[in-house]
Amino acid sequence: MTTKAKPATGGKSPGGTPSVAYWSLLERFPLRPLGTAKELAMAIQVIDDLIDRHHLDAWEQAYLDVLSNLVSTAEEQQYPITAASDGDTFRVLCEEKGITQRDAAAAMGIANSTLSSVIHGKRRFTRGHIRQMSEYFKVPAGTFAE
Repeated sequence: MTTKAKPATGGKSPGGTPSVAYWSLLERFPLRPLGTAKELAMAIQVIDDLIDRHHLDAWEQAYLDVLSNLVSTAEEQQYPITAASDGDTFRVLCEEKGITQRDAAAAMGIANSTLSSVIHGKRRFTRGHIRQMSEYFKVPAGTFAE
């Protein structure tokens, strides 16, 4: 008698004997750290193919979960994202609002020279500046590095 496995949930092991579909996935693309951009692209293609399917058995779902974690780790290593500087963040907010640095300085009551110093990396915003900009641009204070 053949029974269908229930989908894996919450990172639990599917248990039982691995399905034929699971072994096929391992043959197609073994689970291992992804060291190159080509391996990363191949792994993403496998993930896309699995996501497009209507039903995965518990072992296929477990494979998808592990491969997704491997891709996430590889992306963090191969394409690290650095935090934007206060000056970069300020410039983007001004662009989005369609205002100049001088306009923002006047509206917030912050000296234009202070904004220039931050933009050029010579100083950082104070907590007071961050509060003023957060209110003015209507963004969370955490938008700016502190």
